[in-house]
Amino acid sequence: MKAFGERIADALVEDGVLQAAQLQEVMAQQKSQGGRLLKILLDKGYVTEVDMMVSMGRALGTPPVNLGRMKVPKDVGDLIPRDIAKNHHLLPIAKLENKLFVAMADPLNVVALDDVRNITKLDIIPMITTERMVTDAIANLDAQASQGMEEIVKDEAADIEISESTEDEQADVTASDADAAPVVKIANLMLATVVKDKASDVHLECYEKTMKLRYRIDGALYDYPPPPKSMQNALISRLKIMAHLDISERRLPQDGRIRIKMAGRDIDFRMSFLPCKYGEKVVGRILDKSAIAGSIKEIGMDEDTYKKFSKALDEPQGMILVTGPTGSGKTRTLYNALAELNKPYYNIITVEDPIEYELPGVNQVQIHADIGFSFASALRSILRQDPDIIMIGEMRDQETAHIGVEAALTGHQVLSTLHTNDAAGAVTRLTDMGIEPFLTTSSLSLACAQRLVRRVCNSCKEPAKVSDKLWEQLRLDPKQEAQYTYYKGRGCDRCKNKGYSGRCAVLELIPMTDEIRKLVLQRSSNVEIKQVAMSQGMQTLRMNGILKAREGITTLEEVLGSTMSD
Repeated sequence: MKAFGERIADALVEDGVLQAAQLQEVMAQQKSQGGRLLKILLDKGYVTEVDMMVSMGRALGTPPVNLGRMKVPKDVGDLIPRDIAKNHHLLPIAKLENKLFVAMADPLNVVALDDVRNITKLDIIPMITTERMVTDAIANLDAQASQGMEEIVKDEAADIEISESTEDEQADVTASDADAAPVVKIANLMLATVVKDKASDVHLECYEKTMKLRYRIDGALYDYPPPPKSMQNALISRLKIMAHLDISERRLPQDGRIRIKMAGRDIDFRMSFLPCKYGEKVVGRILDKSAIAGSIKEIGMDEDTYKKFSKALDEPQGMILVTGPTGSGKTRTLYNALAELNKPYYNIITVEDPIEYELPGVNQVQIHADIGFSFASALRSILRQDPDIIMIGEMRDQETAHIGVEAALTGHQVLSTLHTNDAAGAVTRLTDMGIEPFLTTSSLSLACAQRLVRRVCNSCKEPAKVSDKLWEQLRLDPKQEAQYTYYKGRGCDRCKNKGYSGRCAVLELIPMTDEIRKLVLQRSSNVEIKQVAMSQGMQTLRMNGILKAREGITTLEEVLGSTMSD
């Protein structure tokens, strides 16, 4: 019979939140170095505590409970002394006649169950949750969380003092922040929620009488309870201090960076402050190094797309362009490509504005346009540094494009991004930027367009009925599509009732074949280039998205909303 940890790990694989290869890697590490299997999975970031909770609950036949989404009555929570609740990582959440429902991080802890039974003299119904949820719920009870932010602020002194921080200081976001001043608690809570809810951005907006707080999760913005208007200036100043910016400047935009330490992880936020009519709008984007998977396949490439992209990466020289609008995952794709190429025998240099993720073993150069250090000037210096691989954050102007093309022609591999709608547009965009067609055909190895679509939640996915209107909009024949099963997410605790969890990329790739080169030399339009590429087997963005919907990875509604018609 398998050990407890292995049973839970198998359940995680069955639920689709852990890959079999990751499990084999961790089991090999456990065999050679020792340690608890489930703890290693959490430490490596392969699964989250919530993933573990849901899968463990299914394997044990114990219902999971999301304490973050419920309000525990104070009289029920007080049935067990705090020291015992904290020691056993549990909390009573409901009482029904002689039954007491108890949320526990370890529902198999018989000692804890006996202690609770002896103290309350009630029948105990265990439910599974996470240690962090228990800790947070206890802290909420102690802090009288039934009060809103406005009431918390009123309990404190009217004048909130914000201490200075040094350049190297890190903001440590922990449960102990409940004892800090309200403005510090709320600032830390805003950033911690980004990590906890797997958001990519936090938006704080100021209006005449209110504030608005929103988080972008899987590409969509969701409203959260905002801080009170009375805290507006103090909260924005606190965030500026954390980002090492000038708190006295409220008329000009400012950009900075915040580094927090949460659950043993160093997490960076790229902060932007924009003056608006009723105050500054603040946007923070998380830059989580653990998001770099180390392989371009992990972003969601199918086998055929992966082979084409890998072939271009294996070339000793040439240029790979990834295109798409802001927020389509272009930069992350390039970082994953660099992580795959990052070998001791390569000299890899990037030029970026800003540097979003730190890659060990890669020399990363930050642009400073205000002092004349542009992409073009940085590239000229980089070419004297004997590079093998160069990553250009974005080809913004003709000079940068010219130097990138010259680098690709002189034995370097160049990776960069462009803002175009499709892969064919990247080819013609180079011509528009003043690159001669014969230089494009000699330097460009691969043009790639990318979009991000939300994944269907594996915990609540179910077959979906597709409407006639959707078939028509996607130009699909319902009779031919009857052989496939399309899915949707019903909504559950794991996906916070959204039906989606995570995102994956849909891509279209145009390798530079002889036929494509002829069209480029003839200065053909991107429409003609796209048609020839499709005749050679290219999947368009929409075709690639529909393929993922057929495989149950995403929904047809996501494909329709994220891609243009072919």
